[in-house]
Amino acid sequence: MSWPPRREEDLNEFTMYILRDTDGEPTDTITPNNELWRRMRQKNSGMIERRPPGQGPVEDLLYATPSRSQHLSISHDLQPEEYTPIEVITQAKYEWVSKWSNLTIGRHEFNNSQGRNAFANLVQKKKKALEKGVQNELAATVWDGQTVGNEKVFGLKELIQQDPSSNPARGAIGGIDATAGNATFWRNQTKDFDGAYKTIESGRTRSALLSEDENSMLRLWMECSNNDSGNTEDGRPDLMPCNDVFYQQIANLAEEKLIFMNKEDKFQLGIDGFWFRSGPIFWDPLCPTLDSGKGNVYFLNTSAISWVFAEGLEKEWGEMAKVPGMTGFYWPMGTQYSIVCNDRRKLGVLYGVDEAQTIT
Repeated sequence: MSWPPRREEDLNEFTMYILRDTDGEPTDTITPNNELWRRMRQKNSGMIERRPPGQGPVEDLLYATPSRSQHLSISHDLQPEEYTPIEVITQAKYEWVSKWSNLTIGRHEFNNSQGRNAFANLVQKKKKALEKGVQNELAATVWDGQTVGNEKVFGLKELIQQDPSSNPARGAIGGIDATAGNATFWRNQTKDFDGAYKTIESGRTRSALLSEDENSMLRLWMECSNNDSGNTEDGRPDLMPCNDVFYQQIANLAEEKLIFMNKEDKFQLGIDGFWFRSGPIFWDPLCPTLDSGKGNVYFLNTSAISWVFAEGLEKEWGEMAKVPGMTGFYWPMGTQYSIVCNDRRKLGVLYGVDEAQTIT
């Protein structure tokens, strides 16, 4: 075949010559929306949090307030003083893991991209594609976590459990044993709805899911919001990812005008969500189904969860080197990261939501 008119400096990542300079990015037809990742960046002015590398990030936790006051009066004076040590602070300790990748270019491709700026453009575009691929893998880690040797990063599936008094198979989150009686502060909220998402009786539709019933979404929202954050926005759930069953159930309630779409797009998530109290309900393909055929939804407070990179070790690119024993060159890239949680009480899950029920 004959090639079209071309200029050497315009070689792109497909190693084909194109007719004009391309300043924009290639159209991404693969990467899905990831609202959790995007929201984590938004809450920190568009930046991912960075902490010094070392043993691993640490969160100081105040889990109780001391009661050491003496009450005195005329008839109740000269009392013994209280000197019991105050033990009300602990630490959640997390661990770093690293992800390494290599950008490799073969000798033939290298030899055929030697025009002005051509090789630099080729490498730059491939670097961006590799970085995006790593980012997609990291976004999945938000749910699934990661284990590398003896070190662990805990994902949402472990931070938010159906039975919050048990430890996940990969160990105690932050090193704090939530099964101990004095660790009730380190448990997420949970509701087993165990019922139909709506009932129809005499032509009237009612949804216990949205009511004030004990295992309703409203109750879960109240329990996740019942904490002192010093900031009204940070004290309430702001993201509510759900599985596909629950999303269809909520969509049906929207048709019944019992719940409404989020028209404000408050967090610029690029999705259509159903607004409930302080955050949008949206379908996340990575959200697990906890009971087969039933709906479930997670209540997240992104002020309680942080994705952190080790300072200076995010997208750390090495120098070009020859691939040992092969005809090509490579550039190594590493990223060191962790996920930390400072308050599991602000997180919750509601599960066991059944299909509609008609009462005759």
